[in-house]
Amino acid sequence: MKYTSKDTDSQGRPTPRGEICVRGPHVFGGYYKMEALSKETVDGDGWLRTGDVGEITPQLGFKIIDRKKNIFKLQQGEYIAPDRVEACYLQSGYIEEIFLHGSSNQNYAVAIVVPKKDHINKIAAQLGIEGTVDDLCQNTAVKALLLGELNSHARLQGLFGY
Repeated sequence: MKYTSKDTDSQGRPTPRGEICVRGPHVFGGYYKMEALSKETVDGDGWLRTGDVGEITPQLGFKIIDRKKNIFKLQQGEYIAPDRVEACYLQSGYIEEIFLHGSSNQNYAVAIVVPKKDHINKIAAQLGIEGTVDDLCQNTAVKALLLGELNSHARLQGLFGY
């Protein structure tokens, strides 16, 4: 999602990004009677892997920019942060709710989208189609126009096609 451990800011200063890990006497040693989960959370060198993706700010602080667990990988190796993609589409003003899902054995992500009723009615009026919102959501022309609007919005927001 456009960030790596070798990123720089607008002035060319390094802004390292990656999973935030902590170590020290204040960090717990693991989960009680849950060895597998403990090994996943605390590595062999004692680093607690927080699951937060962060960046180092110019003031040498941490800024959390994502969650590691909220990322999935597609078949071709692209990583998707569904929260960011969902937030982008929700900003379009066309959608009431959205859920994005992906799998490492597929080369694309899929979404369940609940469009805003007033927007569906507006699209239907543009197309000269009448019916209930449920009927309009099943109409091929209405779906095609809404999908076109969403694709245009995604391109403006810099989302990739996958």
